[in-house]
Amino acid sequence: MATMNEMFPGRFLKAEEDIGEGIDELIITNLESQEMQTKNGKADKWVLFFDKLEKGLVLNKTNAMTLAKAFGPDSDLWTGRTVSLVVRDVQFGTDIVPAIRIVIPKAPVKLRTASGEGK
Repeated sequence: MATMNEMFPGRFLKAEEDIGEGIDELIITNLESQEMQTKNGKADKWVLFFDKLEKGLVLNKTNAMTLAKAFGPDSDLWTGRTVSLVVRDVQFGTDIVPAIRIVIPKAPVKLRTASGEGK
């Protein structure tokens, strides 16, 4: 039988359905602003895209700060960088919910393009 995620796939990554135990060695290929519907109307949100995934990751402040700390505050420098995605339980209001977190590999990784060529 199909899961809800299989029946109604979204454009963006979901913690439990898409990440599972985590995804290692993803190369950031693009960062773009997209208009999205929110509770209070429409808003522009930043979305990260990766070489091995079809869906994008809606960037929150926590993940953006992780990228800025590792690669610098200029988001143009994030493209080509290698990251991992993991699921962590976080507090959201009074609830504990699963959330996607960006993790920077411990060992230095060469800057690569989506085709795998070194820079």
